[in-house]
Amino acid sequence: MVQPTEELEDVLHSLYVIMRTVHNQIMSMSLDKGSLMVLASVHELGEARPSASAEFCGLDNSTISRHIKRLEDEGMIARSPDPADGRASLLRLTDDGQDYLDRAQQLRRDALDHALAGWKPTERSMLNNILGRLAKDMAADTASLTRTS
Repeated sequence: MVQPTEELEDVLHSLYVIMRTVHNQIMSMSLDKGSLMVLASVHELGEARPSASAEFCGLDNSTISRHIKRLEDEGMIARSPDPADGRASLLRLTDDGQDYLDRAQQLRRDALDHALAGWKPTERSMLNNILGRLAKDMAADTASLTRTS
């Protein structure tokens, strides 16, 4: 019988392999993982300050600045003055940035579809339900830990 600790290690290992595989597929594109994460944060946040992107990504300001500079240089994000505070700036996704994210997402979908090609529809549905529940429960646990600390 598998011990609970061993079972959790197996789950963590499987999640790691999935994330590493997705990462390796995306690395065939031109951006590094950090820049892609920052680009995705700007997409998720909409127009926002660099500090909001840093918080979203869990990066410090110096690291985020390096990624923002690269993304600006490549025309994927643009800066504008923050109307609430002229000293600050807001970031927004450009059309090129959105196109890049769309291509990265399609690459992920294609890879997942290929990996699941031999799965029955019921198995795909079960995977979707289980991963959705895990994501929801982990997000709720993280939120409650953040509120209590």
